[in-house]
Amino acid sequence: MAHFYLNVRDGDELIRDSYAYPFANAQAARDAAVRTLREMLGDDAQKLAQKQIEIADATGHAIAVVSAHDVMVPVRVH
Repeated sequence: MAHFYLNVRDGDELIRDSYAYPFANAQAARDAAVRTLREMLGDDAQKLAQKQIEIADATGHAIAVVSAHDVMVPVRVH
């Protein structure tokens, strides 16, 4: 089981996660980041639109970035 940090970036500010979460692989960590951003966007999509989750490996190096724009569900207008 690999360990990954889910750091939150809001514009220029990076909030480093102090806890490394165990995931089966990097894709599982990315899936968790997508779910987390979707939950956060449920609160206030406009306010959170600039947020990203940077997935870092056990050494702290970012290996992937998930942007709020990547997970926002399009709204259909009728």
